[in-house]
Parts: sequence; structure tokens; C-alpha cells
Amino acid sequence: MEKLILSNFQAPGDAVMLTAAVRDLHRSYPGRFLTDVRTPYPELWDNNPYLNEIDDDARTTLLTKLVEAHEQGAHVLVIEPIAKRALPWWPEWEGQFTNAGGRSACKRRHGGHRSLTI
Repeated sequence: MEKLILSNFQAPGDAVMLTAAVRDLHRSYPGRFLTDVRTPYPELWDNNPYLNEIDDDARTTLLTKLVEAHEQGAHVLVIEPIAKRALPWWPEWEGQFTNAGGRSACKRRHGGHRSLTI
């Protein structure tokens, strides 16, 4: 199964069209893709049956790479996942970012989703 992360940071209408693209992708190729998205409109993706969060190993690798990128001078921003289910791994990420000199902030104007910045 292939893993996809689709990103779209344009206008809300573009993100709405991406929801149809994700639906059509999974209807055309059932069981072929694990899909996750990155958009500034998380409410569009609530309860979407076609999305899959990345697995624990991939998430751990991503966390390590993000902290390393920060240590090499990159600015890193992570938005709390859009899934409404339990997120047992979020405190670990928050701790890693805080230990690296980052901060956690709640952005109320975007639905109250927290972000991590280092």
C-alpha cells in the first residue's frame, strides 16, 4: 500500500476540491493508498473515511527529522492533527519540541488546534 500526504495551502475552495479528489482517488483505487492531508482547514476533513494517520514508526522518524532540521537552523511549525480521536503520541511531540527550545500555543481562530513551534 502506498502512503500519500497531500498538501494544499490555498483558498478554502481549493481545499474543498481536494476532498473530492481524495474521495475519487480511493473510489478508483480501493485499498491502494494510505492518505493523509495538510491544509489550513481541518474542519473539512472531520470524519472523512478516506484519511489515515501515519503509523508510529513513520511518526517517530518524522519527529526526529523535524528536531534535526531545527538544530540545523530551520524553522519548524507543527499543527495538531486534525483527527478527533485520541492522540496518545501528542504529549511526546510537545515534550520533544519544548526540550528543543520550542513552544506550544493554542490558535483559537483556527478551531482551537494547538501548534508546536521551534
